[in-house]
Amino acid sequence: MLRLEGEVRLDGVLGLSMRIGLAGVAALFEANALAASPSPPAPMLQFDGARLGMTLDQWKALPFPGVAPANLLRVCTPDLASSRAAAAGPSRQVECSYATRYGPETLVQSFPLTKRFLARAPHYFFSQNRLVKIEFRTSVDAFDDVVAQFQKQYGAASRTSRDDVRAGDGLALPRVRVLWRLRKGTVEVTDPSSVPNLLEVSLAGA
Repeated sequence: MLRLEGEVRLDGVLGLSMRIGLAGVAALFEANALAASPSPPAPMLQFDGARLGMTLDQWKALPFPGVAPANLLRVCTPDLASSRAAAAGPSRQVECSYATRYGPETLVQSFPLTKRFLARAPHYFFSQNRLVKIEFRTSVDAFDDVVAQFQKQYGAASRTSRDDVRAGDGLALPRVRVLWRLRKGTVEVTDPSSVPNLLEVSLAGA
């Protein structure tokens, strides 16, 4: 704290007034300095090293978040052939994932989310060469762990809503959505996803 001190020895009262007045000026200077200081930029949302806003080449250079299989590939699909990519945005968007190939088969890889659960088939969406969205699924049993982790990172959720979702057999299942609205984007947990035993996590840029 900036401190200004002064003494006027005319009499005790005047000396005290001068010291109080100068202390007030110092406090005002400090308050103005704090007000003028720009607030630090909000951190970009990230998941296991993948940070929204990073370039495609930066993502490809990241280490695999787990024990990497010997034939690990980073596969990107610019043609938006999949339903996930088609729902994600315009044709300039690229969808990427970790995968392995066994003959003609390409298998999207998962990696550990917690000690008990996997982040299943994470997908990374790029627009104009920047990572704009991350999606993955995990067991519905991981709901409490996932929500607790996001609460630790981002505080209380902005909104929690409940509705029903139709399973493949037409059965209505209760569904909960937990949403964090942040300066740099949103985080959403949907339990269950379109697959009844899996929840979905989405991190999207603003």
